Parts: sequence; C-alpha cells; structure tokens
Amino acid sequence: MKSLKRELNLMKKELETLLPHSFQEAIRQSIIDLKSKNQKSQALQAGGWAPNFVLSTPHGELVSLQSLLHNGPVVVVFYQGGWNPYCNIQLKALQAHAHEIQELGGQLVAISPESPEYGLTTALAHQLSFDVLNDQDNMIAQRYGLNFTIPANLRNVYENLGIDLIQNNRSVSFELPMAATYVIDQERRIAYSFVEEDFSKRAPISDILSVLYDLKKLPMVEDNRLAVYS
Repeated sequence: MKSLKRELNLMKKELETLLPHSFQEAIRQSIIDLKSKNQKSQALQAGGWAPNFVLSTPHGELVSLQSLLHNGPVVVVFYQGGWNPYCNIQLKALQAHAHEIQELGGQLVAISPESPEYGLTTALAHQLSFDVLNDQDNMIAQRYGLNFTIPANLRNVYENLGIDLIQNNRSVSFELPMAATYVIDQERRIAYSFVEEDFSKRAPISDILSVLYDLKKLPMVEDNRLAVYS
C-alpha cells in the first residue's frame, strides 16, 4: 500500500508535467504569500477548544460536533473540494483506514465549502463511509481560523482549468479553507491539529491513529504497522 505522503508527492510531480509554467507559478506564489502572512498561525491549534458546528450532509441531515462527541473523539478534516486532486487523495486515504479509526473509538467527518450536490458527487466517487458536510460560505472554517481569499491570478488559473468555484460552492466569496485536520477529544479539546498553507501537504494517517491510541489510553505497539500510513 502506498503511503499518503508518497501519493501526494506523485500527484505533485504529475501536475508539474501537465500544467503550464504560468499556472504552476501562480499556485506557488499563492502559497508563498500565505506563508509570508503566517496564515496558519491564525488557525486553532492543539490545546485549544473546538467550536461546535451544526452542518448538513448532502442528504439534508444535520450533524453536530457535540452529538458526534457523545460516541468518542472526532477526526475533523477540512478539504477544499472534489476538484482538488490532493483533497481526493487524502479522502481516499482516510477511507482506506476508516476501520482503524473506528476501532480506536474515533469518528471521521469531512467539511467542505462545496455545495451538497458536489459533496455527494465527491462522497460517491470515493465510496466514503463517513459524512461529508457542507460549510456554506466557510462559516465554520472561519471559526477555526482556516479561511483565505484566493488571489485573482489563481482564480484565473482555476477558471482556465474548468474549475467554477462560484458554481461549486454557491458563493461569490472566493474563499477556501487551508488544508487542516483536527482530532477533538470528548471534552471538545483539540488533541491534534495539522494546518498547512501548502495544500499539497496533508496530515499523516499515522499521526491521527497515534493520537487516537493515546486518547483511548492504549499502549503503542513498537512495530512498523503505522509506517505505511504516513
């Protein structure tokens, strides 16, 4: 089984061969700009308290963080949309290890600004067993400090690639969340946070499993099982 990091790196190399240099430069510059602003310092970090949320599934069912926490810690993944190949790789990796997460008492939920119909398409495409929730206008992502505005030159890149964010998100804000993963314990404390301006990087699955082990107070087994999840 390929590791998540390896899959992400392979996608990055593939896009470097497929995308025009000007597109790559616009993407690279947008990441540099976010890092220069230290954008991720505005996001909630481990040790803080997670705001509650009540969001809708593509089928119109309401899901709250508080209700999920009744059954155990929650792994919350913010992703930009099914149009982002790095997001798709992460979602597939999480699905591949959803059973391990569940065995450790964890629950998994993904949050995105993409509209319910696009969220449903994403869930079906990857056969996700966990909920994909619609965060209209990034209201919850904003409370977690994850929002950033897409610069005009990057909007042009997306448009040229056929990515219509206004239609996708039913919003004209041109805001997206940074790539972020949280593990939230049953007291709503953030036990683990991964926030990254560079959207080609994602939280290692091994980190998520390790935190869930700790929350369940299980001794870590000294072997190589978690190596393949990185």
